[in-house]
Amino acid sequence: MGMTSLNLALVLMVAISLGVVATRLGLSVIIGYLIAGIICGPLGFHFLETNHQLSLLSEAGIAFLLFILGLELDSKRIRSFGAKIFFYGPIQFFISTSLLMVVAHFLVEDFAQQFWIAALLALSSTAMAAQMLEQNRQVGTPHAEVAIAILLFQDMAAIALIVATPLLVGSALEQNSESLFSPQKLLIFAGWIALSYFLLSKIYSWVASTRQKEVLLATSLLTVLSFASLAHWVGLSASLGAFLAGILLANSNYRHQIEADISPLKGLLLGLFFVSVGIQFDAQPIVERPISFVLLLAAAILIKVGSIFLALRLARLDGIVARNSSLYLGQMSEFGLVLLAMATQLNILSVGLNSILTATILFSFFLSPVLVQISERIFKRFSYLTERPYDVETRSEPVIIAGYGRVGQVMARMLRLRKIGFTALDHDVRQVEIVRKFGHKIYFGDATRKDLLETAGITQAKFLLNCLDDVDSSVALTRTVREEFPNVKIWARARNRDHAMKLLELGANHVFRETLHSSAFATGDLLKEFGMTQQQADEFLSSFLRYDEKLLKEQFDRRHDQEELVSFTIQYNKNLEAVLRADESL
Repeated sequence: MGMTSLNLALVLMVAISLGVVATRLGLSVIIGYLIAGIICGPLGFHFLETNHQLSLLSEAGIAFLLFILGLELDSKRIRSFGAKIFFYGPIQFFISTSLLMVVAHFLVEDFAQQFWIAALLALSSTAMAAQMLEQNRQVGTPHAEVAIAILLFQDMAAIALIVATPLLVGSALEQNSESLFSPQKLLIFAGWIALSYFLLSKIYSWVASTRQKEVLLATSLLTVLSFASLAHWVGLSASLGAFLAGILLANSNYRHQIEADISPLKGLLLGLFFVSVGIQFDAQPIVERPISFVLLLAAAILIKVGSIFLALRLARLDGIVARNSSLYLGQMSEFGLVLLAMATQLNILSVGLNSILTATILFSFFLSPVLVQISERIFKRFSYLTERPYDVETRSEPVIIAGYGRVGQVMARMLRLRKIGFTALDHDVRQVEIVRKFGHKIYFGDATRKDLLETAGITQAKFLLNCLDDVDSSVALTRTVREEFPNVKIWARARNRDHAMKLLELGANHVFRETLHSSAFATGDLLKEFGMTQQQADEFLSSFLRYDEKLLKEQFDRRHDQEELVSFTIQYNKNLEAVLRADESL
């Protein structure tokens, strides 16, 4: 049966239907996609049945998935996580790999292969973890930040594994090097990367000048396909080529525009990947060696979760953060599928062992969302996070303050002076205990959690003051409140302009930048030292702040067009200088 439009339509229909059903049942949408793949594949209705079709669909899904991962691996993001990546990541990877080598010892005798299998199983799925964090509205929480930092390190470790895989098994390399690798091909590939590094920004600048988003998107897709095809021609994984294309574009000036264009396709591409994973599922190794399979799967997940928890506790992280981070990273990685495909090509492992490991990865995808949801329900039932003494609401207040640090405390003092009631939330238990001693109503817990917000009375509140210090947590809270409680007005604290635009995009009603007014008033005091009167300084500050707020709104409207945004800002600043000079001359 060929891959007709009808076949593809049936696959998409089954995937969408089961994704919706899984969501309605409170399960991860990923489980729906995986089951859809099994139903549509050789074990089900044979909508897609030939090896070529399965390989093509899987390669496309993985290639585009890794392109998106590479695109998000920009230097700014890595710097923002700082030591978290290169502290938590290596500790986790070393402990997990060391313990999993004990399991690998029972599978193969060669030490290099033992290390390779252990390292493969030590990796976690960036796609699945990110999807679960987003679906459970955990993005921006402390454990989500730790999990993402570990995943970023694992992505880099996975690329090193892909490159080094032939070197870890010298005999396989000797047997296959002539057909798979050649110095000339590798030199051409390296030259292509170097050339692309210098030319891509110029190409994108030329393409962006057309102001046609479709052309820019087509250019991005062409870049992915060219890198994937060339990597495959050299003998490397096509997915590695797509990943490298993403990394090269990650630091370009057009990264945000590319992300905005690709964003609508991201969910589709992730769905395609997980459907293709389900299609590849092979039940034969499970039927032939059920006990070995179950033991391997259980050992891999338990060792993975336990070692990550141990590593994070050794790094002196809070027990709850360590627990939640380890649960979200308990599954194996999509990179494992890429590595196993290379293993098949290089004859590194036997066919039976390769099938067992593939099935282990696939089943970990099935079990991971279930494990997270069951664990969260268990821990929530016995958790002290939302049920502590005098935490039960007896009346609702019109204002909820999320974050009781420097900004939240000042706003709370002013509201208290005007006899306006409020309920405050903060995740710092010491801060909560101190504030409560003064008779203030405050909850201990994560303000981004929907259940905690409901307990605090957000369904009756009129305003939410988002005073969280952490940018990711602030964004997560704004998203949750706007989606779940659309009638509540959000006043949000912003650390900078970029943060302000994110909050406005998510639906914040009013955004106040924490350093803007303090910096402006300090400058006003300085201007008086240069001869300005109090009235002149006040008028100057009022004009400046008014025009700056207007500039922010105009920039927000142009945020998806980088070139227009820059040119508009330059012109606006020139106009602002002219207006302020005219005001001075009056």
